[in-house]
Formats: sequence, structure tokens, C-alpha cells
Amino acid sequence: MPISEETPQVYATIKTGSMSITVSTLDSLLDLMAGGILWFTHLSMKKVNIYKYPIGKLRVQPVGIIVFASIMATLGFQVLVQAIEQLVENKPGNKIISYAFSMVAL
Repeated sequence: MPISEETPQVYATIKTGSMSITVSTLDSLLDLMAGGILWFTHLSMKKVNIYKYPIGKLRVQPVGIIVFASIMATLGFQVLVQAIEQLVENKPGNKIISYAFSMVAL
């Protein structure tokens, strides 16, 4: 079984708890998620059923992009909040790892 590019990043994120490595890992995972959403919407648009969808499914792809953008914005806001909390408390934290990866898993 081949090891994906993200596996070492996920391991490094869990071991170090570094905010920069966490953000880089989340960016990579979100790139995969974006590809999956676009692939799914493309497949959905190819299946034509004029009786069920008389105007077609051309609007499915923008909806997929909006869904992905909202996930990305939520994750970005969460990282920003965690970074501000760490700056104010003046101590590193590992809470971002569990929150961020649970968000990506959804």
C-alpha cells in the first residue's frame, strides 16, 4: 500500500503540535477534499435526467464550490482563534489538532 504525501505531514502535526505544520497539513487535506468535491460534482453533472432535472445540473458545481469555501472559511477562522488564544495565554497548545482534524473528517 503506497504512503500518501499527507501521511508524514499528519504524523509531524501530531508529534510536534506546531501551528505552522498543522496549517500546512490542513491545507493539503483540504486540497484533497476540494478535488473530491469537484470530482463528485462533475460526475453528478454528467448524469442527465431531463425528467427529474429539466434545466440540467449545471448549478451543481457552484454549489460544491460554495460548500468547500464555507468549510475552508470555518477552518481558517478556527485556526485564527486558536492562534490568538495561544498568543494571549503565552503557551503552546494541541487543541487545534483535534478540532481541525475532526472538521476535515466531517
